[in-house]
Amino acid sequence: MRLLALSALAFSLATPAVAAPIEQPFSGRRPLTLGVHAGFAWYGNGVAFGARLGVPLVHNGFVSTINNSVYLSVGADVYNADYGGSRGFAVGVPVALQWNFYFSEEWSAFVEAGFNLYFDDSGRDPYYYNWGIGAIGGRYKFSDTVAVQLRLGSPYSALGIVIDL
Repeated sequence: MRLLALSALAFSLATPAVAAPIEQPFSGRRPLTLGVHAGFAWYGNGVAFGARLGVPLVHNGFVSTINNSVYLSVGADVYNADYGGSRGFAVGVPVALQWNFYFSEEWSAFVEAGFNLYFDDSGRDPYYYNWGIGAIGGRYKFSDTVAVQLRLGSPYSALGIVIDL
């Protein structure tokens, strides 16, 4: 948890080296993305591991005068959580709309909202649940196709890698 807190602080204090790209609308096609991550769940006192596929829906976002994009983010997560004294596994299927803002070639941020289908083996009835999810996050792209990403939100916060496909 301390690592995530320190990472969040580093992302919030970092300033982009070149600010101009946010002011330049994007005119190309965005790539599909694949992200893998690990983090901690806010509910159930546990950890989460997963992957997400990002599908570009709007290549130059909702605001035509800046560099932004809108992606559909679909994935799968595995949770190992404490359900009132007994540990159990669960699977989540997040589906979210992610709005990205590109501040420079290296730095970007996003907000996302959607829902999560959740299937657990705790023996509770019903076996599945769903709820709204939301997050804010940032990315640092350290190569042409790979970035490190920090996501702070619900149902979990995570640190991971995102690859442009």
